Amino acid sequence: MTRIISRRYTKIFYATILIFVVIVTYRLMIQRETRTPKLPFLDKKFRGQDLNDNGCKPKTVWFSKTPLKKTALASYPGSGTRLLRHVLELTTGVLTGSTYCDKQLLQDFEGECTDDETVLTIKTHEWFDKLKYEKAVILIRSPYKSYASLFSHQNGQDIGRGASKVDFDLKFKEFLGSLFDMWRYFNEEWMKDFVGPKYIIFFDNLVQNPKNEIRKLMAFLEFEYTEKDLMCAAKHLKAGIRKKEYEDIDVKQYFTLEQLSKTEEYIKIIETMATEINDIPHHIDRDL
Repeated sequence: MTRIISRRYTKIFYATILIFVVIVTYRLMIQRETRTPKLPFLDKKFRGQDLNDNGCKPKTVWFSKTPLKKTALASYPGSGTRLLRHVLELTTGVLTGSTYCDKQLLQDFEGECTDDETVLTIKTHEWFDKLKYEKAVILIRSPYKSYASLFSHQNGQDIGRGASKVDFDLKFKEFLGSLFDMWRYFNEEWMKDFVGPKYIIFFDNLVQNPKNEIRKLMAFLEFEYTEKDLMCAAKHLKAGIRKKEYEDIDVKQYFTLEQLSKTEEYIKIIETMATEINDIPHHIDRDL
């Protein structure tokens, strides 16, 4: 008798959980459908730029109505993912997602906490979740700039300026020693081990020649766009670049001779792998 009662309560318990999950899922779906589509967030870099200049008007950005291939936007931290996400959203009108749920970034990107087929790309800094994706865009930036950007993000008191020269003098060497090989390992793992279609985009190339880089990226993503949208996205990217205080710091001074030598070795390895994947020569900028 006791066993029968126990089984009955067990069934009731699991049924209650199932009903709860269904209700929560339904509410989330309703919220997504009823929220008003928003314009792309333009952070401090982009504020003050006239969206109506040269015919560029605000573009509504929202979740895709048709399922898209789950595409990773994989990058080592500090590689410029935020800027690329802005450009993608301005070009396509489709939100970009993330495997994380950063509440601060959620204010900037409506798709921040979404990692399904409704977003154009899905940001990830992980190297163990490759099987989740059908395609991958791998964003690569100079290790010197990536390390400096990541350090500034973690140690800066002012989000607009980042870390100061004093911060770099006191903490950067220890910071670098704790993750020196990670830039190489991350990029090498994604390029070598991801089995689906992949495309490599270099941050410096995107900044220097945005139209050309966006065209190639759109072709890989198999996404339609207009030349006007492309022109406007490139225009805002160019106008929005603002040099931060930490970028005037020569971070190479904090590297040992051995670290500088190994960094050059790592850069050449990544350049060679990227050239083989994209079938065009690639050069990573060594300058700061």
